[in-house]
Amino acid sequence: MPLGLNRPQIVLLGVNHNTAPLEVRERLSLSESDTPALKLFAGLSSCTEVVFLSTCNRVEVLVSTNCMDEVKESIKELWMDKGKMDFKTL
Repeated sequence: MPLGLNRPQIVLLGVNHNTAPLEVRERLSLSESDTPALKLFAGLSSCTEVVFLSTCNRVEVLVSTNCMDEVKESIKELWMDKGKMDFKTL
């Protein structure tokens, strides 16, 4: 097998103070009390590792995966559900 053929890729999806208003960032952010939502992100079958970062200026999901397109769509869907917003708002 050629070197790097099945290497996981890193996917970073996020919003920040330049790309989304505070209201949107607040709706997408997670805290310790959001355990069910955190478990959904961590339970994505195509993810090997997940890091969720939420500050006052940004919300990001960093994922290690072998299925980049699938994981991007899954994260977008989870964020739309959690934030109760459509894709245009997101």
